[in-house]
Amino acid sequence: MEHRLVYKVVDDNLLIAQCRSRYS
Repeated sequence: MEHRLVYKVVDDNLLIAQCRSRYS
């Protein structure tokens, strides 16, 4: 379960990074 949580956090971070790059 911990691994799943880590991957979810990473995916969220990637999505945030993409959104930031779009608005930048």
